[in-house]
Amino acid sequence: LNSISLDFALQHNRQEQGLTATINGYYGIIFQGKNRDDDFLGNDRTGLFSRSFSESEGTTSEFNASIGYRFKIPDIITHKKALITPLFGYQQDILDIEDFNVRDVFSATTTSGAVGKYKAKWTGITLGFDLLLEITQKVSSYFTVNYHIFDFLGEADWLLRSDFQHPLSFQHESDGTGFSSQFGLFYQHNSHFIS
Repeated sequence: LNSISLDFALQHNRQEQGLTATINGYYGIIFQGKNRDDDFLGNDRTGLFSRSFSESEGTTSEFNASIGYRFKIPDIITHKKALITPLFGYQQDILDIEDFNVRDVFSATTTSGAVGKYKAKWTGITLGFDLLLEITQKVSSYFTVNYHIFDFLGEADWLLRSDFQHPLSFQHESDGTGFSSQFGLFYQHNSHFIS
C-alpha cells in the first residue's frame, strides 16, 4: 500500500516532576494498493479453489492519548539526571479499504468498479512507562514500554456476493494483548533538556 499521511502531536510535560499528558496520531490516505484474495475448501489453507487480485484505496488513522506522573530518579542511583513516568492511555487504530477492478486468476475474468469494502478498528487501553536519561548536557535518551489491551471489530461489504447482505455482509470480532517499545535520542540545541 502506498499512502500519504498527516501526523500530529501535543505534549504537556515541561516539569521535572508532575503530571504529564500526550495526544498524538495521524491520518493517512491510501492512494495505491494491491490486494490478493484466496479461498480454500479445506482447513489450514488447503484446497485452494479461488484466487483474485484487486486494486485498493482507502484511509488509515491512529489516535493515542495518555496521562502519567513524572518522577525524578535520585542522582545517587543513576549518577545522571533521570525521569520515569508511569503511563495510562487510550488508543484507536482504523483501516478503511475499498477494493475495485478485480481479476480472477482461475476463471481469467475481470470485474471493473468497486467489488468490496472492509473496515478494521482496534480500540483499547495501554499501560506502560517512559524512562528519560540525560547522557550529556545536550543529549538525552528515552525508552518507552507499553502493554496493550484491545478489542477488534471488522466489518465487510462483499459487493459481488448476492448471497450476502448489504451493506454489512459480515463482521469479525476479537480481542487481544501485546507489547510495544520505543528507544531513541533527543538533542537539545539551545538549552538543558531536563531542567
